[in-house]
Amino acid sequence: NLLNLSMDKHLWHNRWSNINLLTVGLFPLFNTYCTVSINDNPQGIYLMIEKPQQTRNKIHSPYMLRRGPDHSISDEYFENGDKASAKKYKKQFQSIYSSIRSLNGEALAMQLDKIINLDAYFRFIAFNFLVMNGDYADEVFFYIDPKTDKFEIIPWDFDDILRYMPHEGKANRNKEFTEKKIFSLEESLDRAIAGNDILYGRYEQELKNLLLTLDSVSLTTSANQVISELEEISSDPSTAAASLFLDKDPFNIGDAKSDILYSLDLMLKRRKWILMDLK
Repeated sequence: NLLNLSMDKHLWHNRWSNINLLTVGLFPLFNTYCTVSINDNPQGIYLMIEKPQQTRNKIHSPYMLRRGPDHSISDEYFENGDKASAKKYKKQFQSIYSSIRSLNGEALAMQLDKIINLDAYFRFIAFNFLVMNGDYADEVFFYIDPKTDKFEIIPWDFDDILRYMPHEGKANRNKEFTEKKIFSLEESLDRAIAGNDILYGRYEQELKNLLLTLDSVSLTTSANQVISELEEISSDPSTAAASLFLDKDPFNIGDAKSDILYSLDLMLKRRKWILMDLK
């Protein structure tokens, strides 16, 4: 895929997030900046990214879906003709939500552990809490690991990070879970985690593990990497100016660098506050 970064402020949110998600074991997709030209005319800076479907094929996963709003299934991916397996795994995904409605406490935790890699899902919502992602409930793929027959996840689309409040789920959080360290409670699975002491305790431990992995050195290194990549790819003035075709002002590396470093400082302080509060 070639991702148009017109909604990605200064073109860095997705690339920086993907680097850090790879560090915590959540983003197997190849991705890199690239320039695009048509008939030798520059069209701007894009993010070239491997399709999740390709990753599913490489690991021989029998089934993958993209979660939509209200835990609907936006898209399904499976081998042609294998409708029986697709039906089975679709039912397995839906059982996440039937379990939430019918079980609680340890029983719910045990049942969810049979369906999905919960530690990976905890890392997913923990990362979104750290970076204050305004929209992520329907920006995730679930795929079956052929070795465990459980759902694993691939996060998607991080152009909306560093938001003061989430676009959705704010009312639920403010009403019931003001002290919980989950940024958005739009998704019912996330609300179930926030409201279950056993699940939430495990989530907080995974949040701490994520923050210890994404330490100040790691976060700073990834920020500097993105700055270096953007400096190199925008060195041709015609490439930087071509961002006009993406309904944006011409790309300015100075503005991007200032924004990245300011945001890095914010996230380093936020990381420190979360760790102190977890203690």
